[in-house]
Amino acid sequence: WRSPTDAIEDFIRQGPLYQRLLLICPAPAIAEWMDKAQAIADQLGVGSILPQEMEEQMSKRIYHLYLPLYFWMRHQTLEKRSSRSEGGAVVFGVSAPQGFGKTTTMQLLEALFVADGFKVQAVSIDDFYLPATWQEEVANVYSDNALLQSRGNAGTHDIRLGTETLKALKSPEEGEVLVPCFDKSALNGRGDQVPNNRWTPVATPCDVVVLEGW
Repeated sequence: WRSPTDAIEDFIRQGPLYQRLLLICPAPAIAEWMDKAQAIADQLGVGSILPQEMEEQMSKRIYHLYLPLYFWMRHQTLEKRSSRSEGGAVVFGVSAPQGFGKTTTMQLLEALFVADGFKVQAVSIDDFYLPATWQEEVANVYSDNALLQSRGNAGTHDIRLGTETLKALKSPEEGEVLVPCFDKSALNGRGDQVPNNRWTPVATPCDVVVLEGW
């Protein structure tokens, strides 16, 4: 007879990231896998944490993707913080194709970090798109380049703003950072940067900063 815990543990070990995780850090106890799986299931509205009682893709996302990724990021955070003398946030970038579910992944990672007592700030590369007037200028200057006629491709982001924001969020100093916001629905879907008096204020120092990329 195999208990539900045994079934979960067997399923965890089948994941493609499990052995990679073991190369970096000891495997967390099964009780922690189950506790965090329950937190994710609650957030996603999943009724059970038993793999055999979930849709296959959902069980794989929770046990083979979200949790190994989080445990790796948490270990890296603790390692980096212990080896640094100056402090400051550990910065991660999350990159994946469209349709992967990056925003959901970011929300889950943020919730897991917060539950473990970390101060975490998630930011999106989408919020660093050029303001509409700047984008129009880029489109006019490069009128022969179809990739630069609208936002979305390389060359349509405010690199300076993105760099400065990430550096400020990474700072070990106490302060406040205004994180930009881009409204994709503005100007009939062309999008525009939200006025800076509506940007999100974030208190520093942070423990973790996660950038949602492409």
